[in-house]
Amino acid sequence: MRVTTQMLNESARKAGLPIHDTSLLNYINKGNGGNGLLDAISGKKDQNTGKVNRMQKYGYEKMEKLAGGLSQSAEALLVKENGLFDKAKESGDTKDVVKGVENMVNAYNDTLLALKKETGAINRLYLESLKSAAKENEAALKKAGVTMAEDGQLVIDKEKLSEADLETLEKAFGPSGDFTSKVSYVAGRVEDNAAANLDSISNQYTSGGSAYRAALQSRYDNKG
Repeated sequence: MRVTTQMLNESARKAGLPIHDTSLLNYINKGNGGNGLLDAISGKKDQNTGKVNRMQKYGYEKMEKLAGGLSQSAEALLVKENGLFDKAKESGDTKDVVKGVENMVNAYNDTLLALKKETGAINRLYLESLKSAAKENEAALKKAGVTMAEDGQLVIDKEKLSEADLETLEKAFGPSGDFTSKVSYVAGRVEDNAAANLDSISNQYTSGGSAYRAALQSRYDNKG
């Protein structure tokens, strides 16, 4: 079965991502080595053992927690009225803004690494979307003391970040730029997707347990 751009677009739509970058779609199309992409598109259910489901459950729980942390740290920088940037303008002290940026960058890297360990088209879309957001804002981030490594992780020059003026920080990480808002959006989708998968595993377990109990009851009734 050949994976087409139309199929990838549909997978992106289901993921809640407005993907328009054909190079990203080509990357996914060429880089897919297994059936994760086809499974994501066709909605195939995992038929493996309970042990595999437990491992998946742990992975989704971790992903939900990491993405939730990234979303929260990004949202803290996006608050306009009486937010971190407003308070810094009043006090003239950027210390809390710098701390907020460090929190978001650390959460970004943690989420990025977790997504790299996952399979499937949707996770690759999320991964590339985070990296794309950073790449598109690379110049602004660099002025604030944050650079992008080859693997996509963000690296902080703490001295340069601490010395950056408020305007530079706001353009890179605040409401006036678009990097943090994009990261917040993708993080929210990752968190929602992990929660949906957890719910799916829970439903499968409940359904399987109910069927098993029904089979036992039937055997008992036949014997009686």
